[in-house]
Amino acid sequence: MASCNRLKFGIYNTLPDSKYKSQRRQWNDINTLLWTALLTLILLPTVYAQCKKVNNCRCKLPNGKLIDISKIGNKDGTEPKFPYSLPDDGSALFYEYSFNGCYAYSDAFCKDAVACQRRKNSQDPGFSLGTPDSADYTDGTVLNFTAVGQDGQQRTARIKLICEADGTPESSSIKRLGEPAANWIYEYELTSKCACGNGCASPDTGLSIGSLLCILFPVAVILYLVLGGIFMKFVRGAEGKEVIPNVSIWMEFPMLVKDGAMFVVNLVKPGAGKSGYDTDI
Repeated sequence: MASCNRLKFGIYNTLPDSKYKSQRRQWNDINTLLWTALLTLILLPTVYAQCKKVNNCRCKLPNGKLIDISKIGNKDGTEPKFPYSLPDDGSALFYEYSFNGCYAYSDAFCKDAVACQRRKNSQDPGFSLGTPDSADYTDGTVLNFTAVGQDGQQRTARIKLICEADGTPESSSIKRLGEPAANWIYEYELTSKCACGNGCASPDTGLSIGSLLCILFPVAVILYLVLGGIFMKFVRGAEGKEVIPNVSIWMEFPMLVKDGAMFVVNLVKPGAGKSGYDTDI
């Protein structure tokens, strides 16, 4: 048995190591390419799911629709649309919370705030939970406002936007949830027609040509590199940097750009005809 094992071990030792190393490299390359493609498919929807901020009251979804809460809140700056009240879930007995949409208001407790926390039955100053210009719409389902209080602590009002398609701006309601996690984040739920895409805004025509190009171009580049790399590796048998599709063109690209720029510069310079280019016919 020992001689058989030695014979078996000797046979494997006679096979060239380069063959196994080459196969191992190929499998590693396959895994790398597949993982790259998988991560791309996972991350791209996340990147393009963001609701792009238009102003403090609006954000634009990837489909071109607008989340617009400008019709919620008092614009006169004297009192909040949703006055001070204890959390609706009974989680706090001593602090009350207000909210005024995307507009600032000032009172005896907070100054230039969209949301404020105050102690019940007290005239002590409260804490601002956000300013209008700090609006962050994330993916269009959550709206965050932040502010730094007089104690130096940053606080965040996090408003979950709940679409009520058959409602009106006037029927909008707020649910105060206090500070569930004791992490300086104060949660609200805003149920409103204005939390729906184009619910309180004029319909948008959709994605512009520029937006479509911004979305499609990176996708096309990634597919070009991944699929082209697979083709070059396993059909053409390329190794190293040669796996990159048309690698010679990309390596020469900076010089081609430079030559093109120099040609344009020489055309617009005085005495362009005496440049290095032959302009005689």
